[in-house]
This record gives sequence, structure tokens and C-alpha cells, in this order.
Amino acid sequence: MPSQWSILSVDAKRAFIVFNDCTFLVHHLTALGHGLREHWPRELRASATFVDLIASFRTLARESMSPVLQRTRDGVIRELGLWTQKGWLNENVLDDAEQRLVVACGCVAQVAHTAQAHLPSRVYLTVLGLLADVVVGYVAKRLSECVVSDTKARALVRLVAPVLALESRLFVLTSGTGQTRAPVAKYCSEWDGLQTQVRRLSMGTK
Repeated sequence: MPSQWSILSVDAKRAFIVFNDCTFLVHHLTALGHGLREHWPRELRASATFVDLIASFRTLARESMSPVLQRTRDGVIRELGLWTQKGWLNENVLDDAEQRLVVACGCVAQVAHTAQAHLPSRVYLTVLGLLADVVVGYVAKRLSECVVSDTKARALVRLVAPVLALESRLFVLTSGTGQTRAPVAKYCSEWDGLQTQVRRLSMGTK
């Protein structure tokens, strides 16, 4: 446990390790009292358990990870810049818009790679979905507002390529039997909406 709680808001690796430690303790606290029961005085055997600590460690696990995830989400929103605003679509800003997506997706990927190295697969995908939803949601919303020509529609589809690439870059789990693709929409609630807008633009229809 870090000596200063504030460290967990800026150090994703430490936050994820503390989460794992707390989860490990919760798992073992459920059976610890039963395992030690025969070594305790008879009068303690019926009541001496560690079950009452489980809720506290679950809360600690959740709170250890929340600050760094919120900080990352806030950072991603800042990097998205004009993607968070209405009415920005203009040929003069497309290069800046693309660069902002690259940087925002990079922020997601950086934390995701740390999460994948230190968290169970299910928790990793939940964290990834939470962060990816920020980018995917804003992009889907901006695309839904666009009524553009076929030429500009194709340009927009190319523009959001870094976001679409999150699926193949990060929603992949590696095991001893190879790689498997995780169901993106299960963890990223905005994903289907983005796919709908990309298909609409790809067909050049409103």
C-alpha cells in the first residue's frame, strides 16, 4: 500500500496492483476463518471469522482504482478538444481533428497496456471499455451530426480510423492457445453507435 493515497491518482500501475491485492484478500478472507478454526480456542470457533472485513476490502479495491481512471478520462476529454464541441466540421480543421484522435486513443492505449499487464482479463476489459467509451461516444455523436458529400464522408471515415483500430489493438486477449477477440460492444457501450455512423458515412447516405 503506498504511503500516500494521492499516488494512486497518478500511477496506474500502483493503483492496479493495490486493486489486485485487495481482490486477492477478499477471495481468501471468505475461507480464512474456516481454515484456521481448529487452531483457535473452542469459544472462538463459532464467531472468529474474517467475513466482516470483506466489504471494507472491496471498497478499498474500488477506491484505489477510481482516481486514476477518472484522471485518465478527464485527460482524454481534454485531448479530444473540438470533438467534444458541436458544429466544428470544417475542412480546415480535419488535420487537427485527426491528430487529436491519435493522441486521445494513445492515452487510452497507454493505461490499457498497464491494465492488461496487472489486472485479470475481465477487469482489464471493463477498464478498457470505460476509457474507450469516452472517445467512441464523442466521435459517434459528432458523426451523427454530419450531413456531408460522398467525398467528405469518405474523408471522415478515414479520419476516425484510430478509433476503429482500438478494436484490433486493445480488445484482444492472449493466452496459451493464441489470441481471442473480445466482444467490444459488451464492454464499450458506445461502440455499436459508432459502427452505425461509420456505415452511414461509408454508404454516403444521411
